[in-house]
Amino acid sequence: MRTAWYSNRAVRGLILTLAVCLAFVGCKGKSNDSESPAKMAGVSAERDLPPEEVLYQQLRSCAFQLDAATESLAEAFEQAKDGESKAKGMTKEGLQDVLDYLDSAGSQISDYTEEPASAKAVQEKISEFEALKHKALQAISDSIRDLEEAQGIASSLEEDDPSFPAKGLSNLISVAREDLIGALEALGGKADSDDSQTNPEASDKNSPK
Repeated sequence: MRTAWYSNRAVRGLILTLAVCLAFVGCKGKSNDSESPAKMAGVSAERDLPPEEVLYQQLRSCAFQLDAATESLAEAFEQAKDGESKAKGMTKEGLQDVLDYLDSAGSQISDYTEEPASAKAVQEKISEFEALKHKALQAISDSIRDLEEAQGIASSLEEDDPSFPAKGLSNLISVAREDLIGALEALGGKADSDDSQTNPEASDKNSPK
């Protein structure tokens, strides 16, 4: 299994917690009108921000959502792994398949969880960051499909096996999938209700020219 994403999540979680704490301290006394990265990405086009700022906010918001997705994935992975160790027969095999899909999903997004240093950094290498955005869109879309496969298997196992040892697994996977959809939308992409394919028109709508 390619579980580097799973092993490294604790370090990212510590960094994210520290960043949130510092942001909270720094924002004391400021107006409540401060906006989250996700909200900024959604309204940036309306404010006529320069292309590098739009792209920076999109990537920043995406990284935030992917951090949440990684935590959700890790929780589902732990639940599936614990259940697999207790299961037998077809249920055990099914949970092994679920673990493979979860591992694949986590591995595919692991390169896109760090936000750019600043809008200036994006401006200096804007073509590279544009390429990164499009790679992230594809990786997130593929990861969503992996989770849909995992959720389908988990749901079937829960229905077919009264003694299923990983109760609630499909719900945990659903949470991770929603986090990934949030990351996709942060970049201007759109998860199709049928196959979760990225909508090229949506993903390019706010792309810097």
